[in-house]
Amino acid sequence: MSKEIYIPLIIITVILIISFVIFYLIRKKPKKKLIDVSGYANNLIDLLGGINNIITVTVELNRLKINLKDPSVLKKDKIKEEKLIAFLSGNEIKILIKENINEIKTEINQMKNEV
Repeated sequence: MSKEIYIPLIIITVILIISFVIFYLIRKKPKKKLIDVSGYANNLIDLLGGINNIITVTVELNRLKINLKDPSVLKKDKIKEEKLIAFLSGNEIKILIKENINEIKTEINQMKNEV
């Protein structure tokens, strides 16, 4: 092969390598944020009207599903201030939580069992 063919092959190879590196960096998922699970759980409990207002806590995908004794004691204004995505249906509220959902559920259940 002649030297004229090597230069375009090297250029194409470099461009492909750079493209793969850029693609990898774009697709790389960010690391999970470290949050204070206990503090977050305490805040949720406060917004939901206290630990005695919570009957059960379960997880559905990225939603924390909580059955409440009395949904009228929810602090709806504070829920909006916290910019939580929540859906209330009867005595059940579903709150969208993106990270550490199982740890938050466990923390709330532990607090509930202590009462």
